Amino acid sequence: MEGLPAGNFGQAVVPTWLLGQASPIDLAVLIAIHQAPDHCISVSDIGTHAGVSRRTVSTTLQRLEGRGWLTREATVEWDGARGPNRYSLKDWAPPRRAQAPRPLPEILERSGKVPVDLLTSCVSRKGALFVYVVLQAFEAPSISMLAVICGMSPEDVRRSLRFLEDEGWIQQITRPGATSLFRVFFERIGALHG
Repeated sequence: MEGLPAGNFGQAVVPTWLLGQASPIDLAVLIAIHQAPDHCISVSDIGTHAGVSRRTVSTTLQRLEGRGWLTREATVEWDGARGPNRYSLKDWAPPRRAQAPRPLPEILERSGKVPVDLLTSCVSRKGALFVYVVLQAFEAPSISMLAVICGMSPEDVRRSLRFLEDEGWIQQITRPGATSLFRVFFERIGALHG
């Protein structure tokens, strides 16, 4: 996991595949561990930095170990007393079952074509443009994936999707029990049919 040097409790870069795979508490615990010097930190210190109780930290650590995202090793202080655990963060590459979002610059290189008519109709709806571009790169993105990639709230993503569909720029194909597919048009659907 790339981020600030260990021991700097300030900001951290989180792998995007974790967003949607990990709960907010999982992320807070993983960031606290990642930023501790040598990934060596006590349960109470994790709780302090993550803003959760010791019990929640213990439960979260067990869950993260079960997923294979970390392992812990006991340490011993110079005087023989038990020290804080040292954690090894594992498997920071995306799990095979999860589709990792591509970084936005790569999406723009591969797609990013926006019709001039859409640009003019989206003057006050810039979020809809981001959603339109990202839809070109993914066949069946979830609302949460679109929100993360576009830097928008899920409700704003839903509004943008409704706007794009109402204006005839996309067509949503619902699939019961699965994520919807989106067909992206470079001319309005109305212009194609009439």
